[in-house]
Amino acid sequence: MSSPQTTASELAAVADAIREHDRFVITTHENPDGDALGSLLAAKLGLDQLGKDSVMVLYGDAPLPGEYAFMPLAALQRRWPDDVSERVLLAVDCANESRIGTTTRASARST
Repeated sequence: MSSPQTTASELAAVADAIREHDRFVITTHENPDGDALGSLLAAKLGLDQLGKDSVMVLYGDAPLPGEYAFMPLAALQRRWPDDVSERVLLAVDCANESRIGTTTRASARST
C-alpha cells in the first residue's frame, strides 16, 4: 500500500496556518495506536512551546490502549470543545476525515 506524498506547498500551508492562528483543536483517528497518540501529544507540546492555545480531542468513549498509559494524556478530551468553530483543526496521523468523529468536526475553522 502506498501513501500520498506531502508536497512542499502543503507543508508550507500547514506552517503558515500554525504561524497565523492562535487557537487549535488537535485530533487523530479513532481507536488510536501508539503513533497516533504520540503524534497527538507531540503536536500539543509543540503548539504549547509556540504559545498557542490548543486542545487535544479524541472523539468517542473507547478506552486508550493500556500500553500507552505512560504518556501524559490527562488533558485529552473526549468531546469537541464548545468553541470548536473558533479553532483551527489539526488532524494528525489520520488519512481519512471520517475517522476523527462526528459531524461536529465540520464546525472547526478551515484555513
